[in-house]
Amino acid sequence: MLLYKFRSFDQLEFMLDIIVHERLYCTPYKRLNDPFEGTFYTALHRAKYFIAGSAVGQPLVKSKEIKTVDDLFREASETRVCSLSGSFSDVRLWSFYAGGHTGVAIEIDFNGYERDVYEVNYTESVPEFGSTLLGGFPTSTAAVLTKKTNQWKYEDEYRIICDTEWYSISNRIRRILAGLRASDDRVAILRKITNGLIPIERTKLDFDQGEVKT
Repeated sequence: MLLYKFRSFDQLEFMLDIIVHERLYCTPYKRLNDPFEGTFYTALHRAKYFIAGSAVGQPLVKSKEIKTVDDLFREASETRVCSLSGSFSDVRLWSFYAGGHTGVAIEIDFNGYERDVYEVNYTESVPEFGSTLLGGFPTSTAAVLTKKTNQWKYEDEYRIICDTEWYSISNRIRRILAGLRASDDRVAILRKITNGLIPIERTKLDFDQGEVKT
């Protein structure tokens, strides 16, 4: 499994930290760019009342209350997340996270480390969990933090969810993909720093498919 971390040259120190120190920074989940992160609806389901074999009262009732992982788990405030993408082909990823195609996507090998990452699932609205044993109540922070609304589906996101600040990727950087608008001078800097140990490839547009490729 190859995953990608996008970085802009405007944040050169963060980019170089990944490449030189071979590690990923995991940010507190509350600092992520989606304001709905860590939130969900808890739904209370109430069936009809039964008295002497007869159903009385109202049919199934659902009442919603918004909650966060902080409401459920003591460790939630210590939870950290590092976001990666399963692909580098979507133009929007380069536009939003790699300085408008002037930055890079760092390709990281997760073969043998699949258990360290969680695939994000996308839903139509803020996730909803039942409040009964049969309702699928979240049992971990990851159960909540691996769900996002469909607006973010283009990210094809995978997440490292942990309680540590850094995640080691020693000897696992496979390539550095330079954006189609990355300047020659900046790419030359990366070649100098990596000293030929990490391949650096230019990306280009596939006009037929409307995506980025190498």
